[in-house]
Amino acid sequence: NKCLELTSADRFFMDEILAEIGNSTDIREGSHFIGSNEWIRSRFYEYTKSLLCSTVASDFKASEALEPFNITWFIEWSKTRNFDLWRQNVNPECVKLHPPGH
Repeated sequence: NKCLELTSADRFFMDEILAEIGNSTDIREGSHFIGSNEWIRSRFYEYTKSLLCSTVASDFKASEALEPFNITWFIEWSKTRNFDLWRQNVNPECVKLHPPGH
């Protein structure tokens, strides 16, 4: 299903995470170090914010700004109630706080 395919930007994002984890020698538990659960969560949090701000910046329409995130996935998501609710409640000023882009 094309909707679930990773883009080259997605693969690069994952490769960066895996490379950083592979280079990490710190194995402390519960700390925020490269490769920790907290660190990985923060990377995906940033990814999600980038996706959502790119959506706002593209005026909630499929556009080139969303290509790094998989336009097909975006089109399918834009047909859902989840998207409608999010769109109704998002603050368009979020783009000023977090720049769009992958």
